[in-house]
Amino acid sequence: MRPNEHARTSRGERAGRTILTLSVLAFGWLAMSTSAHAGDAKLPDAATLLDKYVEVTGGKAAYAKLHNCVATKRVVHVGMGFEDTMTEYRARPNMVASVIESEAVGNVRSGADGKVSWYLSEGTGALVDQGEPLAANLDAAAFDQIDQWRKYYKDAKCVAEETVDGKACYKVVLTPNHGPKQTRFYDKKTNLVVKGTKTRLSSHMPTREAQLTISDYKWVDGILLPHKYAQAFDMCGSKREMVFVTDSIKFNVDFSTNKFELPEEIVEAVKNGTPEVATRPAPCGVSGKSGTGKVAKD
Repeated sequence: MRPNEHARTSRGERAGRTILTLSVLAFGWLAMSTSAHAGDAKLPDAATLLDKYVEVTGGKAAYAKLHNCVATKRVVHVGMGFEDTMTEYRARPNMVASVIESEAVGNVRSGADGKVSWYLSEGTGALVDQGEPLAANLDAAAFDQIDQWRKYYKDAKCVAEETVDGKACYKVVLTPNHGPKQTRFYDKKTNLVVKGTKTRLSSHMPTREAQLTISDYKWVDGILLPHKYAQAFDMCGSKREMVFVTDSIKFNVDFSTNKFELPEEIVEAVKNGTPEVATRPAPCGVSGKSGTGKVAKD
């Protein structure tokens, strides 16, 4: 293998593992939700903020009209000099399928069909979640997680007022039915979420929390959706960042094929079990720009 090919492979492995940890987050249809819990008397109730978010982004009636969607995105690897393309399909009740096309790591696929949460790439092979990661990722795939947030969060509390990028915000701490707590920052003026945290659980890779910066809200078929968000996270002792830029979102699409059918490799993994790789560390030690992929533009 030539030196540049080795660097490309090492970098590709690192990018691929990053996608494994965070790919389920890579969609503008974010779960910015909580459960009812009264906050401090001087702060608004968290449930009021969540319900108002539904209202300002279209209202329950508008959400109820939607039954599936397809989105195309650019995934910018900040500081690595390239970007990937992503297509993601979602449908009621909790089905999702995504494909990330990367010149660095090849195609990376992931999804959930309501029963199975899975990931598939050349570097990792077929991975199938179990236990708490499975339950958390199936909830994350729920199509109605925004307007029917009470189904997925068992507790929420507005805990403080904080300034985020010059915006006065309410900080809400969320406790989902499955998985670790999350935070959301609601702009006091618009009630839109501008920042938050999200943790991607996996049965086979290290858990990693991402800091989200959310922006570029646009109306699509009566729903106000963020079209850009950055994920910052720690990896190998340094900060990494990926920016997801939504180029298009379409709702109520007539899919010509079953977008949520499990790949053969995943069917086999469900049948025979996935090899234990939970202790496999994230690859480290590669720095500088990659010469592969498209030039990053955000």
